[in-house]
Amino acid sequence: MTIPYGLGLLNSDRTVTMNVKNKADEVNEVTVQLIAEQVLPDYELVETEFYPEQDTALFRLNRCTNNPEYREALASFFQQVDEQDIPTVVLDLRNNIGGDSRVIEEFT
Repeated sequence: MTIPYGLGLLNSDRTVTMNVKNKADEVNEVTVQLIAEQVLPDYELVETEFYPEQDTALFRLNRCTNNPEYREALASFFQQVDEQDIPTVVLDLRNNIGGDSRVIEEFT
């Protein structure tokens, strides 16, 4: 997976189109051709680990993708946290490539 593709920015012709605002507040559409790409590791969307002996659970979010898979994984995670009476949750974003910031809404 490439960064532009993972962020949903890459068009089918391998271009990225964006709006750029100049100092005069004029907005211009710019299209850039992708000539090289960085291939990202194929991480799982979500990984979880439970450490009941340390009263800790780990939720690793590798991509900010607000889809049913993410929401189901998060609900299942917190159900297990409740069932095991784990008081501490760690949210690990170290390998997160970004994406949809609305994923945080599921935590509220």
